[in-house]
Amino acid sequence: MRLPSLKELLRSPWPYVCAFVVGIIAAVVSAPAIAVLAVTGAALASFLIWRFGALRGLWYLVILTLPLKEPLSFEIFGTVSVCVADIVLVLLFARVLTSFGFRALWKGSTSFRIELAVIALSVASLYTATRFFWGVASVYRIAMLLAVFTIARVLVRDREEALRTLLFVALSLVAPIALGLYQATLPFGAALPEWGGSWTAYDASGNPSNRVFSTFSHPLNFSHYLTIGFTMCLGLAAGLKRGRVRVGLIVLAALAALCNLYTYSAGGILGMLVSVILLVFLLRSARLVVVALLVLVVAALVAPPALVAKVDRLFSGEALTAAARLVTYEQSFRIIRDHPLFGVGWGGIRTSLEGAYRVSRADPVAFTAENYFLQRAIALGIVGLGLYVGLIVTFVRNVRLAARELRSSGRLDPVVLALVVGAAAFFVQAQVIPATDVSTNSVLWLFFAVAEALRARSRSPELPTTGLGG
Repeated sequence: MRLPSLKELLRSPWPYVCAFVVGIIAAVVSAPAIAVLAVTGAALASFLIWRFGALRGLWYLVILTLPLKEPLSFEIFGTVSVCVADIVLVLLFARVLTSFGFRALWKGSTSFRIELAVIALSVASLYTATRFFWGVASVYRIAMLLAVFTIARVLVRDREEALRTLLFVALSLVAPIALGLYQATLPFGAALPEWGGSWTAYDASGNPSNRVFSTFSHPLNFSHYLTIGFTMCLGLAAGLKRGRVRVGLIVLAALAALCNLYTYSAGGILGMLVSVILLVFLLRSARLVVVALLVLVVAALVAPPALVAKVDRLFSGEALTAAARLVTYEQSFRIIRDHPLFGVGWGGIRTSLEGAYRVSRADPVAFTAENYFLQRAIALGIVGLGLYVGLIVTFVRNVRLAARELRSSGRLDPVVLALVVGAAAFFVQAQVIPATDVSTNSVLWLFFAVAEALRARSRSPELPTTGLGG
């Protein structure tokens, strides 16, 4: 029997198959968790590309990995965390921008122009940054948000594409919810993932419990993502007809609400509650009112003791975190008073709050503004805050016009409902946290893009998508 030559062997697929198998075995042995993520991600990417084409398949993969940035990240200079999925995001952004054209986006998208102004102001603020790489990290995060917005703005061609995009956002909840509920079962002091720290909540008797953070760096960031996902799923389910998709969305919303209880975030509870009230108001459904009341009763019965104790302390005025937030607000207003126009830059926030503008040295006082608008005001001043407010105003206008065009049989479209209650959930909870997490902000900027795209498509095709295959 003749042995194959080296040339014949290299032409055969078997050496490559063997090398792939050996590589997978070595990866599993050396780093099991990373290997699982890599293999699962490759399989999922292959399926999405096969089903939707290369461009949209990779875009949906990016959406699914939005809440997985921490476990999929590596650090540059020990400060800037780069997510592996961000590399795919940048490549998609370049593909969309080169195929479509910068000029067309500039002319056809008000939000795009505002976002470019935010980035330009953020880059300029690096000149006075006392912590340069902290400022660079913030600029990098905003650039990733711009990429998310741009891709969604171009690829969302109609209402069906918008619905599919939001459904993939809903599916992105599955992995973090599963890990979050698993963390909730662990005893206090058990080993937790290295990308987060250990945060504790105490019940009325002083017994400690872990605050779950799942795939995020902090429980409050995880809670914020869950709040947005919960309300968005409810908005989609409320507008869709009966079917498996609707049932799946309701189940996802229920699991997100349950998991949110174990982050022990009062802001998360408030965000979910306000958004449900808003949904009831928009739909004016007596049946939904009854369902909402039943859900509140069930949530009160299953709420962990540490969360009940925290809410009780908030109402009794004994919560230290509430007082600490008031201190951070005072510190923020002092910075804005002294730096009204352009702020202190993203790289100067912590230095300012640690130094000249520090009011209290109590541990619960954070070195952030603990408020979405104040955080951006101290970073970029009134000018930068005005840009962010302009984004929100543009979003509200786009949603209103899109709702008018998509309304059928006197009912709001499920996409519109999801955008409204999802954005409301974001901003309600963002009043008590700085809301700088790139995953949660990516969902918000995706909402901005979908709203603007729907408004443009329903009136006139401002942004044609010819030349973008797949």
